Formats: sequence, structure tokens, C-alpha cells
Amino acid sequence: MQLKALSGPGLLECLLTGSQENKSVQKYVSNVSDHHSFTDFQLKTLASCDQFLALGGADGLIEIWNHEPNALAKLEYQNKQLFMVHEAPILSLDFSVSDSIEKLLLASGDSKGSIKVWKVLNGKCLRTIEVGLSEG
Repeated sequence: MQLKALSGPGLLECLLTGSQENKSVQKYVSNVSDHHSFTDFQLKTLASCDQFLALGGADGLIEIWNHEPNALAKLEYQNKQLFMVHEAPILSLDFSVSDSIEKLLLASGDSKGSIKVWKVLNGKCLRTIEVGLSEG
């Protein structure tokens, strides 16, 4: 597994430092590598909230993981091998502030300038915003 890029405050430090509080993030990297049988998986970004960790890949796939026991979350759509996805590599992820999974949202952005807002509980895309990116 290759880590090409990470975004978000402190995430790179989390993965690079050896402090005890950052060990759980390092476990995710190992578990994601074990979860994917293909060798081309490239983690591009991740985001965390109280309930979950979201992982975004170069293949445009977004997965939701549990903090404990460091495994893919048992969400109905993920159990059916259905995932939130973009047509380009994921560059940014951010959870809404929510005290319940029923209201929890995830915003994702890709390398082509597409922003999507997802309902985490059912994996449905609530809104897509195409902002595009200028080349140059």
C-alpha cells in the first residue's frame, strides 16, 4: 500500500509519529492494506469523527471504518459491497458535527472538482456540486 497524500490537520503527523494516541490510526493503515486484496490501493485522504473513520482512495472509493475494532463498519450498504464513490481520486473528506448516526453527513471532494454530500447511514448521495478545477 502506498500513501501518496493525506489531508486534514494533524493526519500526517498521526501516521508518522510513534506516540501511543496515534497508534490506532496506524492500525487502520495496516488493516486497510489487509482488507484490500489488490496491491494498487492508494490511500489519498482520511477523516475521523466520534463514530467512524472515512477513507478515500485513488480509485474514488470511500469506505467507512469503525474506530473499534479497527474494521470496516457494518453498514448495510457496505455489507452488500456497495460503497460511496467518485469518478476520480478522493482528495478531501470531512464529517458533519452530529450526535447521532441518523444525522451524520460526509462531504467528499475529488481531483476533478466534484464535491458530494453523503448520508453515512445509508450511503446515499444527497447532493453533487461540480466546481471543476482549472488546469495550469
